[in-house]
Order: sequence, then structure tokens, then C-alpha cells
Amino acid sequence: MKVLRDLHITINKGDFDELADYLDTINPLWIRDRKREEEVLNESGFRMYCFNKFLEEACFASLILSDSDEKTLSLINLVPVKQSRLSEAEYNAVLCDFAASVLDKANDKGNFSYELTAEDKSLEDWLTSEASGALRSFSNLANKSTGYTHPSDKQRWFLFIQSVFYSDSQFEPDMLEQFLEEDGWAKEDAQNLATDYEYSLDLLKAVVSKR
Repeated sequence: MKVLRDLHITINKGDFDELADYLDTINPLWIRDRKREEEVLNESGFRMYCFNKFLEEACFASLILSDSDEKTLSLINLVPVKQSRLSEAEYNAVLCDFAASVLDKANDKGNFSYELTAEDKSLEDWLTSEASGALRSFSNLANKSTGYTHPSDKQRWFLFIQSVFYSDSQFEPDMLEQFLEEDGWAKEDAQNLATDYEYSLDLLKAVVSKR
């Protein structure tokens, strides 16, 4: 499954400011927004580092870093400037560009390292082997034009939901919808199944809580 990538920079907290200053000198298409940083700091006391990505002399997106612990600067947001949202592909492309055209070229600084998470994750990153196997079985064997109207498909669907519920897996409806679409289901059918999944889990929670 395609996911939004994440960025973590490992460096001593005392060097955060120096690194941000240095990164601002690397690439003229990535410009630090010190004014925005100061406004946020003055209004909320929140310390962040903001770098704006420019395309054709216009600001395209803002990448925001902040400390997640004493030795890590992490990406906390990457937002578009002139459009309502970035697609998953655009988001990952902008983040990869920052890594390749700024961080990689700053390696001579020598006092930091970074990790860019993968853009693909498997079901097993969120689900138990039983739950992921049940979902794959349902998706592969079901008639994708009729959902789970066939008794065998319904049984496999219910087995998936039960496996998720009793394993306490953190697998959100939108993640299920994405998987189903990537696995060949029509968007509307994937949305309907995701809605059914959410409702079914809520129903199971309500039933169990009353016991």
C-alpha cells in the first residue's frame, strides 16, 4: 500500500538552530521562512523550522520540522500553498526532493543523519497475520462486482472483521478503502466496504461492552 512518507533527522538538540541555518544555504529553491517561524513562536511558544519549496518562482509547499525528542527533528507537516491539498504522490515527491536536494548536499556538515520512511507498507505492518490473511482471502476470492453477497464471501468478510476486532489492530477504514482500491475494487465498492467495516467494529464494541 502506498503511504505518506515521513522524515526524521538525528542531531543533538543544541545543534538544531545551526543546522536549520545551514540548510537554508544549500538550495535556492528551498528557502527558510523565518518570518513564519517567529510568528508561530511569538503566538504559541512553539519552536519549528519552516522551509518553502519554490517552483517557477512561486512558493509551492511548506515543509515544517520540529523536535520530537532531544536528538530528533521530525517532519510535522507538509502543506501546499496555492492548492487545497497535495496528492500522495506530490507529497512524497516534495519530501524526497528536500531529502535529495538539501539534506544529501548538506552531508559535509557531518553532524546529522536522516531517515526517510518507505512509501510502501504491507498489510502486515498494521494487521496480524490472521487478519491480513483473511482480508487477502476475501479480496482475492470475492466477486468484486457484488461485494459479499455470496455466503462464502460473507463468511470470509466476517472472519476478517472478527480477526481485526479481537487483535486490537489499528487499521482505519480509509486504510481498508485504499487497500481495496489498489487490489482492484471500484472506488464506490471500496468505500461501501470501508463504511461497513467501521460500522461492524463499532457494533462489536457495543455488544462486548454490554456483557
